[in-house]
Amino acid sequence: PGLVPFKPYEEFMIQFPEVGQVVFDPMSQSPPGMAVQACTTKRGAVLEVPQQVGLNAQLKANSPNGTLVLEDLQVTNGYKQKIGENMLHYRLKVDGQLAMNKGSGNAGSHRLEVELYFTFTAQFEAGGRSAPMGASGMQMGGYGGGMVMSAPMMVQQQGGGGMMMTGPMQGGMVMGG
Repeated sequence: PGLVPFKPYEEFMIQFPEVGQVVFDPMSQSPPGMAVQACTTKRGAVLEVPQQVGLNAQLKANSPNGTLVLEDLQVTNGYKQKIGENMLHYRLKVDGQLAMNKGSGNAGSHRLEVELYFTFTAQFEAGGRSAPMGASGMQMGGYGGGMVMSAPMMVQQQGGGGMMMTGPMQGGMVMGG
């Protein structure tokens, strides 16, 4: 009867403009700790239910993380030689809250709403020593190299032994079961 139907899942894009382009410079330790972080929120309606219907709801969120291994190549007379590896550790932490907004839906129905909190963290590690991100943060080691993050997504060799990773710093979220 005019109520917003439940969607089993919904995908959407989020953007972090503050990390749209970042230069990692190990020589000057820029940015500090060779890490960047950005936060954003997104709010939306999950479903509407008639006033006489009771509802219990839970939110379960996945927080993707991983490491990109970036080969440092030296090109001499058209011959490529791997001279090292650099790593980019990343994590998209997702938290949220559900709230019932009584009488705010169509025809006075109750609307279940969600507010999601996203925190994107990335850390550059020169020299290939492993320092995966954990719940307590990231550790950084290694020397040399450099990296630039910007847009669209691809990895390229940059002069002087550095790497450039380009791409919109975006994450996706899938809701549902």
